[in-house]
Amino acid sequence: MANRFWANSNAEAKRKFRFLLTVQKSGLGSGDSNTIEKWLIQKVTRPSFQISEATHSYLNHTFYYPGRLTWQDVSFTLVDAL
Repeated sequence: MANRFWANSNAEAKRKFRFLLTVQKSGLGSGDSNTIEKWLIQKVTRPSFQISEATHSYLNHTFYYPGRLTWQDVSFTLVDAL
């Protein structure tokens, strides 16, 4: 008889609102694993950026140009699934 997913107590249905986060370690030797264990994410803010404004005045006119781009912080809430 085939292995049925509903008979497995560890199986979970795939859902759109569940995402996995994997963080890579840096500076490890060649024999070490490059990842930390995977975590479920409950809440997350998307990466966003802000462009500052640069002004240039010429006679009686002021010109506005896009300035520096700065990335905003990303925050997330992790859930321990075990």
